[in-house]
Parts: sequence; C-alpha cells; structure tokens
Amino acid sequence: MLRKLLMGVGIVLVAFFALGTVGAVMSARDDMSYSQDPLLVLTDVRSEKLSAPYKGIEAPEGYSLYRIIYAVDNQSIYQGDTSGMYFYYSSLTDTYGDVMEPEEDRAKNTFYYSNEPVIPAGRTADVESLVAVRDGVDAILVEYYLDYGDGYTEMELTLQE
Repeated sequence: MLRKLLMGVGIVLVAFFALGTVGAVMSARDDMSYSQDPLLVLTDVRSEKLSAPYKGIEAPEGYSLYRIIYAVDNQSIYQGDTSGMYFYYSSLTDTYGDVMEPEEDRAKNTFYYSNEPVIPAGRTADVESLVAVRDGVDAILVEYYLDYGDGYTEMELTLQE
C-alpha cells in the first residue's frame, strides 16, 4: 500500500514538473535574449579628415580622405566579433561618386582580415572605416548594421574638417 502511495506521489510530482516546464516556455518574454550573441550598440560616431597618403592610401584627385570612427558598446556578457558589422556610405543628395571607399590591394595584405577587433563583454571599442569624399561635400549618409540579424539603420554624418 505504501508503495502504491509513493508511486502516486511520484507521478503527481512528475506531472507538476512537466506542467511547470511547459508553462515557463509558453510564458517566455519577447524582449528576452536566449542566445550567446552579443548586444552591440553604437554609442558615438565621429570623423577625422586625414592628410594623404594615409597608410599608403591616397585620395583620388578632387577628394579628401576621412576616417570614420564608431564607438561600439558591447552590452552583453559575451564577447562581440565585429566581423558582422557593415557600413555603406553615400551622398545626401544622391549624387553618384560623392563618396567612395578606397580599395586596398588585398592580395598584398596577408593580414587584411586579422585586424577585426573582438569587443570584450561590457566594454566599448572603436571600429574605424576609411572613405574618400568629394571636396565640398560636408555631410554624408551612413547606412549600417552591427550584427547580421539587425536591420539597417541610417544616419546623417557631418564631416569634421
């Protein structure tokens, strides 16, 4: 009789555990993150006009080189790999050729992809990009995403002299 009673109690406990687990899964909040992906947030953007040549790269005639510096904050408990970041530059007036990204000879640079920083958890790091902007253009449009899962964000960036 005691055996039947203990078996019945065991079945009831297993049932409560199963129901509790199903309830926890069903009540999962939409704003919670369940993966180990970092939460990268752009906290500051600034530009710096460079004198040519910069690291062996020269601006085409009629253009100036600018270094765009993004402060990216990793607000998670996991390290953030910046290789998933993407930045696209264009003119505010849709004028073709106002903004160009200088091409590096990647065949000569064995370590081209080796300088992509990893942002430690809870830290902020600068991520840089190089653009050539037609002389006289004082602001550009930047489209970016910080992670493959994010949608694009647009911003207007006023260039510093």
